[in-house]
Amino acid sequence: MRPVNRRAILVVLDGLGIGEMPDVTRFRPQDAGANTLAHILERSPGLRLPVLEAMGLGNVVRATGLRPAGPAALSSYGRCMLGHEGADTYAGHNEIAGSSPPRSARMLFSEVSARVRSVLESRGYRVAAVPAGGPALVVEDAVLVGDNLEADPGAVFNVTAALDAIPFETVLAIARAVRGEVPVSRVIALGGPRITIHDIVNEVRSTASGQTGVVTPNLNIYNEQYQVRHMGYGVNPGRQAPGLAARAGIPVTLIGKMADVIDCPGAHAVPCVPTREVLHHVLEEMDRIEDGLIAATVQETDLAGHEKDTARYAQVLMTADELIGRILACLAARDLFVVAADHGNDPTIIHRSHTREMVPLLALYRAQPARDLGLRRTLSDIGATISEYLGTGPTETGESFLSMLGG
Repeated sequence: MRPVNRRAILVVLDGLGIGEMPDVTRFRPQDAGANTLAHILERSPGLRLPVLEAMGLGNVVRATGLRPAGPAALSSYGRCMLGHEGADTYAGHNEIAGSSPPRSARMLFSEVSARVRSVLESRGYRVAAVPAGGPALVVEDAVLVGDNLEADPGAVFNVTAALDAIPFETVLAIARAVRGEVPVSRVIALGGPRITIHDIVNEVRSTASGQTGVVTPNLNIYNEQYQVRHMGYGVNPGRQAPGLAARAGIPVTLIGKMADVIDCPGAHAVPCVPTREVLHHVLEEMDRIEDGLIAATVQETDLAGHEKDTARYAQVLMTADELIGRILACLAARDLFVVAADHGNDPTIIHRSHTREMVPLLALYRAQPARDLGLRRTLSDIGATISEYLGTGPTETGESFLSMLGG
């Protein structure tokens, strides 16, 4: 029988890398020299992160304006390598949850556009080419299907919709039809109100790498009415920490982008984007439940990285730091609290994609003395630790570090 009154709280700071992966020159040479946190600090003289600093962030990355806490750190600390290829939010989050996302195919939408069009038309959808030409497709005069310009070329397709003109359930059906025809790592269905298909088409761009898709941030749809669903490739939610907990009857709450990218039937999903809203929901859930898993993603860090906006990135980090301090103040004696990231997104690197970086790991349990958790081989160690703590059985991959925390 599993122990009761055990609560795990996980906060993922999307895109907060702390230095290039050892294999970066081999797999992603364009990311050489990336260090998201260090470069943000260097270019933001007023940036202070007192809570994360006290937790031990300065023990795992040396950077201007970030002091090491040494053995006096409030939490244990370490670094995680990425087990998945590339640097991907969906793969990173599912790896954190305890999966080992398999290798997927790489292909541009131009390679499958004709096939996707044929499949959609066979299902009764009206499909047309983008008026300006190119491989992207307009479906039902409300949806555009094409490459995701924020991801590596050939990795992700977007199904972008004007939700005043089409229900999101129909958008999901279109995305599922696309998903069934392409073996790329992800197909993302997304959209918002107060935009038209003309707004979407006006933001279509083609890149030197052959991608054709929408510059999504320019649509300004990341608000409380934004809807999104990520459809992955080869992931088993039943072997992940949230899925295992839900199956055991343990309350699970997924907040922010966590609710978009983790498939967990039975979970309480709270989709939202603004950082204050995301972390306020964490605090509200801590008031509501004494036993279970609360997992949240701060997405605005990643969005600032894509926008190459160091000032915005710094501001989001300060907001997150402040509210993580409030979470610390509300922790119960037996809570497990983990702060981590899923990849890097260094706005000082020339390209606009994620960067293949190691990420920080901060873990607090029972106010135990700080311990160096070392260099973890995979993000899955986080999911494995949460599952061992909750007593729900092992995740698909990952090695728990709960014993190092005194558990």
